[in-house]
Amino acid sequence: GGCKSQDDVIVGKKAPYEPQEKQVSAKKSSNLYLIREMNMAEETITLQAITGDDRVVRYPYSLATKFENRFGDSTSWNSFYPGRVVTIGDRLSDKTLSKVTLTDEVWEQEDVKKYELDMEKGMLTIGKTKYHFNEETPVFSNDVIASATDIGREDVLRVVGKDKDILSVSITTGHGTIKLMNTELFQNSMVSIGKQMFTEITEEGMEIEMPEGTYPLTVANDGYGGTKDIEVKRGETTVVD
Repeated sequence: GGCKSQDDVIVGKKAPYEPQEKQVSAKKSSNLYLIREMNMAEETITLQAITGDDRVVRYPYSLATKFENRFGDSTSWNSFYPGRVVTIGDRLSDKTLSKVTLTDEVWEQEDVKKYELDMEKGMLTIGKTKYHFNEETPVFSNDVIASATDIGREDVLRVVGKDKDILSVSITTGHGTIKLMNTELFQNSMVSIGKQMFTEITEEGMEIEMPEGTYPLTVANDGYGGTKDIEVKRGETTVVD
C-alpha cells in the first residue's frame, strides 16, 4: 500500500494471461479518436484525436446518430466507453454526428492480469510482449480519467493499442486499502481477508491493499476475535477497528 512514484514497476500477479492480440490492419489510418467521455445524460461524446494534434473535442449525438461496431453493424451506445477508439462521420443539419464507428485499426485486450508497468522505461509488458507507454497515455478508472500511479498490483486492466503503442489503459477491477487499528490484542497473530489474504498483524495502522469488493475479515488470539464483513472501495481506505 501507500503512494507510488512514477519509477515504480507495477506487476499484475494474478492467474497467467493468455495473449489475445488481434492483427492490426495494414491499410492507411483514418482519423482516429479516443473516447474520453460518453455523457448519456447530455447526449455528448468527448473525443481526443490520436493522429495529428491530439486535440480534444466534444460532439452532440442523437437518435439519428448511427453507432456501429468494427464491422459496420449497428450496436448499442453501451459499447462506446472511455478508452475505445472510433472514427466519426459528418455532422447532420442539427450539428449532431451522423455516425460513430469502432475502428478495426487498433487491438483490444480485456481482462489483462499478467503485466508489468515500468514508467521509468516507458514500457508496459503484457505477457511477454513489450509496448510503448508514457505519461501522456490516458488511464481510466470507473470510466473517468485517472493516472498511471492509480494502477495497483492487484488490478485487472483493459488495454487498447495500435502496433506497439498503448493508446489507453482502463482499470476494470480496482483496488483499495484496509487499515487495521487498535490491534494490540492481536499483535503477531494472523488476519484473514476473504480467501486470498492471510497475513500476520505486525503493527498498529497496518495497511493491506486488496481488490475492490466485500470480504469476511477474521482475527483471533488468546480466546478473543471474530469475523466481520468489510467493503473495499476503489481508491479508498477502509478502517477496521
